[in-house]
Amino acid sequence: MLWQLQKEKPQMLRTVELIGSHPQFLTLRVLAENKISLMDNLMLVDILYSFLR
Repeated sequence: MLWQLQKEKPQMLRTVELIGSHPQFLTLRVLAENKISLMDNLMLVDILYSFLR
C-alpha cells in the first residue's frame, strides 16, 4: 500500500519532513501508536492521506 502511495504521489514525499515536525502530527502519532491495534488497514491509509493533503 505504501509503495502505491509513493508511486502515485511522489511530489508529496518531499513534504514528509515538514509534516513529521508539525505539532499536530506528533500528537496524532502518539495517539496512533497507542491505538494501532484497534485500527484496520483502511483507517491507516486514510490517516496517511489526510497528512499528505
